[in-house]
Amino acid sequence: RLPDVNASDVWSTVEYRGRGRLEAGEGGSETGLRVGLAFIRDWSEETATAVVIEREQRGRYVSIGDFVRRAPPKLKRTAIEHLVWVGGCDGFGLTRRELLWQVGLWLPPESEHGVDARGRRQLELGLNHPHEGLRFGGLEAAERLLAEYAVLGFAASGHPLSLLRGALPPGIVQSDALPRLEHGAWVEVAGLVVARQRPETAKGFIFVLLEDEAGMVNVIVRPDVYERHRTAVRGEPLLWVRGKLAKDDGTVNVLAEEARGLRLHGMRDAGSGTVTSGAPDVSRPFSFLKTFRRLAPESKDWG
Repeated sequence: RLPDVNASDVWSTVEYRGRGRLEAGEGGSETGLRVGLAFIRDWSEETATAVVIEREQRGRYVSIGDFVRRAPPKLKRTAIEHLVWVGGCDGFGLTRRELLWQVGLWLPPESEHGVDARGRRQLELGLNHPHEGLRFGGLEAAERLLAEYAVLGFAASGHPLSLLRGALPPGIVQSDALPRLEHGAWVEVAGLVVARQRPETAKGFIFVLLEDEAGMVNVIVRPDVYERHRTAVRGEPLLWVRGKLAKDDGTVNVLAEEARGLRLHGMRDAGSGTVTSGAPDVSRPFSFLKTFRRLAPESKDWG
């Protein structure tokens, strides 16, 4: 669950839907992890703690103006904007663009929080800004997800493949369907690279862990396959793999024969905007994919 200025603690906490934060020993199928304020870019444990203490002592924040007025002086405008970008102020009933607009009204770019006396004086007196009522549309799903990667370093509200679902190459098998297939079946899988391993004792074999919408896929890359597809295996954040299914005592792996950066259906290659003849309109998913490649978190690599 995304950070929330009225629900998040300093660090992440477990919540139970409908009952707030879990007490020790509680359980339930509708649990969730609420991201803490200290995970937000440009926030520190100190500023997050101050925001939480202020909320606990004086009550919930009721508007973006109320939050800006009560926030600690060390919390910069950019940090407040990052909170808004990832949904931390959604509970105030405005779109994120409207919230960002209001932050800009009270705290102009050239002034850090606590320095713009005129804006703070208006907030403290409860005065309205003549332009605070302007309305703006909300963020699209792709914009929200990209903001999470840019501000948090991970996505808390969804998976990048969910926004590419309609444009993925035909034939891709999702992770939860692999156990139902026969040993030795040819499959195509795709996902976000979570980890790469090349143990010294593995005789040059590479082990790649992919994450799709349904779960994880274990991919084993032989040395000769790695040499042919080294660039993709080592550097692509979203990887497409074709290979044979290997099942052994409940363990499911994909033995890779081909690997490349994920291409959308209709695109000639991962780095080109050219659409092949008769292909569906993939311009919007491709734009998301292109931006995501810059913001994708680094995988955990060993060896």
